[in-house]
Amino acid sequence: MRGAAPANVSARLRSNVTLETQAEGEIAVCFEGYSVGLGRFSAGAAHRAQNLRIGLPLAAFASNRRNIDKEIDLLVRRLARRGLLEYRLGGSGIGEDQVVIETQMPDYWPRTPQLGNADAVVLSRFAYMRRRGNEMILESPRAGALFKICNPKIAAVLAMLSTPQHIKQLRRQDDFPGLELLALLLDCQILFKVDAAGGSGLRPAEGDHNLVLWDFHDLLFHTRSTEGRHEIRLRLHQVQADQAALQRRQEEFERHALAAPSTTWAEAAAEARYLILLFAETSEARNPRRQELIAKVLDDLARLSD
Repeated sequence: MRGAAPANVSARLRSNVTLETQAEGEIAVCFEGYSVGLGRFSAGAAHRAQNLRIGLPLAAFASNRRNIDKEIDLLVRRLARRGLLEYRLGGSGIGEDQVVIETQMPDYWPRTPQLGNADAVVLSRFAYMRRRGNEMILESPRAGALFKICNPKIAAVLAMLSTPQHIKQLRRQDDFPGLELLALLLDCQILFKVDAAGGSGLRPAEGDHNLVLWDFHDLLFHTRSTEGRHEIRLRLHQVQADQAALQRRQEEFERHALAAPSTTWAEAAAEARYLILLFAETSEARNPRRQELIAKVLDDLARLSD
């Protein structure tokens, strides 16, 4: 989890989380009726930790030069490991949010890989945007965090990344959101770098054959007819399709699968792939050996059902 701290990213407590200073410097985190001890800290660290309610810049304590910085770093990382933080792009303060990073994995920590003017980036084929209330959510099943885009101008710039764009060209946009956001998206595999010449194509440039685990648009809902095939990989301009629609399509597939026995090996393989992909989303499937086995079985099913 170590590395250079993003300059304009602040950590803050989730809305349902509070910190409580107890006797002898003990700090506890309280959420949903639970209280969990985080350890003993100095009075100065306990006072400074209250800034986590509005946002504490990661760069403010990343150097670890002072004892209080080391204490805050320890406290913040313990909160992060429990999934009790979110991250605000744009520093600390009470002003309107522009981008908020909501963790999806307990060990997520913001990182900003190097990006230069000569680099070209594009959205992953697994990235999609949906509406949630008045915000847009940019996410990917492969990412450790999702990005809540509160500023529609930023969403418009990100939509340009459905095709490869050079950083130099993006910088010329009036509403360019900054390199830091792009680097954070790159770290989450929502963006990836491509060859400027584009010679190898986007699909092979994104990763190796193990990405078959995440090719939902090819594997989910491949059933008895072409009408049963659904596209889950959403382009950014198709934001009207949300998770509720996906849930309905899953239910429809399951109703079809339960209605009658499979009549061909291809139908049985499609149903097996569906169940395997559901398992692949669970915590039990994160073991690297199981991921390798899942990939092999999916490859075998695809090869034998052709």
